[in-house]
Amino acid sequence: PDLPEKLERTMALESQWQSDQLVLSQCCGTDLMFPAREFLEPIARPVFEGLDCRPGDYYSYIISRPDADLSGPATIAINSLSSWSGHFSLRHWFNANDKVVKDTVISGSHRASIDAVIKGRATIAAIDAFSWHWLGTGQVSIRDRTIAAPSPPYVYHRASSVPPDILFNSAADCIQKLGAQLRIIDLLPASRADYEHLVEF
Repeated sequence: PDLPEKLERTMALESQWQSDQLVLSQCCGTDLMFPAREFLEPIARPVFEGLDCRPGDYYSYIISRPDADLSGPATIAINSLSSWSGHFSLRHWFNANDKVVKDTVISGSHRASIDAVIKGRATIAAIDAFSWHWLGTGQVSIRDRTIAAPSPPYVYHRASSVPPDILFNSAADCIQKLGAQLRIIDLLPASRADYEHLVEF
């Protein structure tokens, strides 16, 4: 197959996902239920090291400033509208705890959501527990955690010229050799059905 020579780090994710030149990417499980579903197929999901859940799952931390009062309606910071870890999981937590969302700040990233909480533009946010280790979190406190969900899938474009089994085996080989550096210890098969329940609450 005609493979790209290097990683693409400048194109917007939505544009990458629509390109039939896409070989391999990663998205949130809930992205598979929205416009990206027309182009993407899940192939695998990572097993993260050090998370207190089943292998192949993950969760988010509910964070706020240490002195924040979470008893009343709150402004939430979300990384994107289609994100499970930073948006839907937080909405689920609010519903489960009978809490009310007063307003929503769309930050663009987990790091920016933390910054919004630190600077008082938002009261609360949900931060992917796997990403937590690489983010500046010193000025916020973990108040709770969300329910666990299947970890973000590795995906390929439906028109890709690379057979899915070769993609999976190549990714598994990379993780076996280099995954420990990223705290990824294994790779599990993934399908769309693994994620469909995430938008049903």
